[in-house]
Amino acid sequence: MTTSIYSQDQSSYVLDDISTEQIDLEVKKLKSDIGRQIDLPLDLVPFEQMKSDLQKLIKNADESEGASPLNLALLSHSSFLPVLGNGYQSVGEMIQSVEPVVEQRNDSQLTKAFLEFKKKIAKTSKSNSETLAMLEYFLLFSPSLLQFEEESSSFLIRFLKSLTEMLQRFMAMVKKSSEEIWAVLKNPDAYYLRLRGELHEFQRSHPNSGWMEYLLLIPDLFRLFVRLLLETRISKESKLQVAAALAYLVSPIDFIPEGFVGPIGYIDDAFVLCATLSDMLQENRTGKGLLMEHWAGTEETLDHIMEVSKGFSENVDFFRGIYTWLQKSRTSVSA
Repeated sequence: MTTSIYSQDQSSYVLDDISTEQIDLEVKKLKSDIGRQIDLPLDLVPFEQMKSDLQKLIKNADESEGASPLNLALLSHSSFLPVLGNGYQSVGEMIQSVEPVVEQRNDSQLTKAFLEFKKKIAKTSKSNSETLAMLEYFLLFSPSLLQFEEESSSFLIRFLKSLTEMLQRFMAMVKKSSEEIWAVLKNPDAYYLRLRGELHEFQRSHPNSGWMEYLLLIPDLFRLFVRLLLETRISKESKLQVAAALAYLVSPIDFIPEGFVGPIGYIDDAFVLCATLSDMLQENRTGKGLLMEHWAGTEETLDHIMEVSKGFSENVDFFRGIYTWLQKSRTSVSA
């Protein structure tokens, strides 16, 4: 019988007493076995439909009719709706909005920052139609420059430079979506502690958020997934599912990009992790007992968050779209 690589004496937040050399060996083996198969297949994402679902959420928040309780709970969060409501609908709208503001200022440094931004936009837009659809989806999360018209030129320059940097990160994600996962696996405690600190700070600033119980479990879900990925008793197919979900988590730009909207953007990451666990159990790829060996909480808590993720996929169009993409992604990997 194959035994787990973990001992009972835990000396880190994420892994048990495993030497650095052993972790390196496991990561090298994983990269060899599945490394080329875990890039998130963004070409399979129906960005136009996802954009429509987001716009529907905004409309339902205004009208309240036709919105499920989960829709309204999500949209009632003060960190989420304002960003979506102020975002741009297209690349053309963004350029047309920003250009007059820059011209009125007649500032050479501001003009230079704007031209660099336009150059990056043009390069991104010309890649292909899928990339343009993806870019316009994420523009829904970018703040409108009109919000900052009264700010100084130096502020606007910083704003444009930050948007340009965002586009560079965006293009890097398009080219290679899973690269970060290998660095995280070599030192998972650093990511775990950063994630936990970020979410606890968010809790302090949003003490009444109805999502905190859900969000605060994400570090433990990360811990569980890392341990499963290094576990010798699960199949290659299961490891592909686990690695893809981890790649989604560590990417700052995803369907609700925490890189833009802050920690509330981890809602979709939690959904992806929970939906992956549910599917692994339903497909009998992994036993509940093995999950519980590596889960830091109670079985009741694990069951509860998987039930919440099921409610999301059944009742909210936006999350149903993410779940459909997950299923297509797995089909594409196995093909």
